[in-house]
Amino acid sequence: MNEPLYRAVKTAGRLAETLENEPGPPVCLAVVDGSGALVYLYRMAGAPARLVAIATAKAYTAVRMGQPTQAFRERLERERLTLADFQDDGLTSLPGGWPLSLAGNLWPAWGSAAVPWPRMSGCAGAGSMA
Repeated sequence: MNEPLYRAVKTAGRLAETLENEPGPPVCLAVVDGSGALVYLYRMAGAPARLVAIATAKAYTAVRMGQPTQAFRERLERERLTLADFQDDGLTSLPGGWPLSLAGNLWPAWGSAAVPWPRMSGCAGAGSMA
């Protein structure tokens, strides 16, 4: 496994462990490689099965579009675009996906599902591994 991808998986694993010990709804975390292929998935006990696809789509979108899914959502609204305009069934506009970068280069991305934003406030910083 390449170094940035390994670091992303380790970071996601630590985050999953931290969230497991905090109060809040069960979550699902996904890490994809630079092509959008799933390389790591964590689903907390009690997390609905549908969260697997949601977290994976968020990570996939972040890496394919090269920006957080929240920014992609804002672009869709600003430019009056739809997901269908991109001809990619794997894309989502749900917030919660972040591309990871190292020295300005885009590497893998990760996504989370069923995590309230205040609970994830410190996680966006994991998007930079420099």
